[in-house]
Amino acid sequence: MAMLDHRGFDLSDLSLSRPEAIDAWFPALGLPDTVQHAPGQWSALATWPGDRMIFSDETEGELVMWPDHRPHRVQVEFSGDVLCEGMERLIWAPAEFVALAMAMRDDDDYLDEDRARAWVANLRGTPEPVAPSPWRSAADLAGVPVPDRRWLIEGLVPDRNVTLLTGDGGTGKSLLALQMAVAVATGAEWLGQPVRAGRAVVVSAEDDADEVHRRLHGIALGLGMGLGDMPRLVFRSLVGEGALLAEKGRTGFKPTALLAEIEAAAEGARLVVLDTLANFYPGDENDRAQTTHFVDLIKGVALRARCAVLLLAHPSKSAMDNGAGYSGNTAWNNAVRSRLYLKRITRQDGAEVIEPDPDARVLRTMKANYGRAAGEMSLSWCGGLFVPSAPETSLDRAAANAKADRVFLALLDAREASGRHVSHNPGPTYAPAVFARDDEAEGLTKRALAAAMERLFAAGRIVIKTHGSGAKARSHIGRGGENE
Repeated sequence: MAMLDHRGFDLSDLSLSRPEAIDAWFPALGLPDTVQHAPGQWSALATWPGDRMIFSDETEGELVMWPDHRPHRVQVEFSGDVLCEGMERLIWAPAEFVALAMAMRDDDDYLDEDRARAWVANLRGTPEPVAPSPWRSAADLAGVPVPDRRWLIEGLVPDRNVTLLTGDGGTGKSLLALQMAVAVATGAEWLGQPVRAGRAVVVSAEDDADEVHRRLHGIALGLGMGLGDMPRLVFRSLVGEGALLAEKGRTGFKPTALLAEIEAAAEGARLVVLDTLANFYPGDENDRAQTTHFVDLIKGVALRARCAVLLLAHPSKSAMDNGAGYSGNTAWNNAVRSRLYLKRITRQDGAEVIEPDPDARVLRTMKANYGRAAGEMSLSWCGGLFVPSAPETSLDRAAANAKADRVFLALLDAREASGRHVSHNPGPTYAPAVFARDDEAEGLTKRALAAAMERLFAAGRIVIKTHGSGAKARSHIGRGGENE
């Protein structure tokens, strides 16, 4: 039997003469905190909902489930002994020992024996055929309890289905998705919303491992935890490797080996994040049949692995302009059950697009087959992650605006009195930036002062004036109204 573990490492050369190599098996197989007490004596601290194992018994010619279900985080004194014996005798493939340690569970978090056996059979090159879906009579459902709608995040991300998260490059959708994965893996809230906790799998085809590391570090700091608190989050960077999840066949798309690897990693997970669509999709984004078929392949992973899949994508320029938030034909929108759109807050000022607050975002629910669409959430980037914006009362807003207006006019008067002009155009003399650095700015930011400048222009309290003449004529901001 080929000695391949579930991550594909070739371990066929291991032997008793290389105990240091055997030491590497346990962490590679997902057995944490493993200790070798003496030659052939091991123990491992199990951290799975059920730490049962599965292996092949060649004498009986079948897969054996062993031992019985045990409570969470129990000391498994015998697991290392059995695994070591299996390696010595070269009888059992390592993957067969950890099939159940991958937390293959049913809806009640108990072991799903059929799925575990199918998973091992697939790794051994003898995948069990997928049974066709049956025809059923509605009358057969009489008296059967109606199943609850299952969510990863109530109203936003349905379980066992695909959610499309779109956003322009640099908007922060990768960070937002990584935050969701951290929330799932640690049981923390995501943007103030409770999540179903469990394993989370992140596959990034845009960011390298170092960038993912930096972002996870920032999220951990923002949440007041450490990276050591995230053992249930696993990630893989495919940058530079090629990341297509399907390839074109004679009758449509066929899943690639990479998609099969992702599905294997998704076993027992609550969430799989795929970042981004452009790297994974091999077809024409404007071909309705192709896009529908591709999403169906991803949806199959979600159904078989019983997890939510979050698929990230860039919208087209026209989709950003018209607010649709996706690229290609409407099949992308129709094929998924939920679609979220992360966008910046901007406004048009003549030919110029102004972003009053570069840290502000809006997360909008563009489609929700199982919930309410057209909802939105205001977010702010703060300390390495996105947080919900605190609701602001009208009185708070009025007081803050009045203060910013007052400070802007006072600083403008001081500059004018000394003959130092400021401009409304971005550059070295851009008024909000210049004023924010002033000692008399009373702590106001460039963002707040820029908003004040726009209000004062609209009210006519400041206007554009010119100084100099001829080729040296320049524009500047001056007082309007009472000081004209």
